[in-house]
Amino acid sequence: MKNKLAISVLTACVIALGACKPKVTPEQQMQQEEQQKQQEERLQKTQEIMAKRDAERAHIHAVETTQHHNVANANISYDDYNVRIKNVDTNDWPELNVYLNPGKWGPMSGYGIRIPSLQIGKGITIPLSQFTKDNGERFNPSAYKVTELWMGGGNFDYEKFGAN
Repeated sequence: MKNKLAISVLTACVIALGACKPKVTPEQQMQQEEQQKQQEERLQKTQEIMAKRDAERAHIHAVETTQHHNVANANISYDDYNVRIKNVDTNDWPELNVYLNPGKWGPMSGYGIRIPSLQIGKGITIPLSQFTKDNGERFNPSAYKVTELWMGGGNFDYEKFGAN
């Protein structure tokens, strides 16, 4: 009786540990193989779709980075007290925005001014003290140096112009 009990306990332990595998019929074996084949096909299709999407994204990124930006063609110079802007474009400009020394939040976070429309070949001189922030603070040319200038608006993209 003890031997039968020991064998039953041993058999139960072997089955619980998975050492004992149930018999698989040839039909079940074929079903398992078919399921595995279908999983592999789905995986292959998924990989192909992912590769195609990656290629499309790469193409879109390449197009976006090579697209033409519509920027105002200008001669810009500045000294310690003034900014000079001349329209050297092939068309007249609408009113544009000019920003000095923007912060980390983009061009419009700097000191700004709106300039009137300029005809081809015409220019404007703007005192630096006329540039203001949204809070009304004026640019102080005695305290600050112009490090960069951005211009855009109307139908133009914003473009950065570096320091002289």
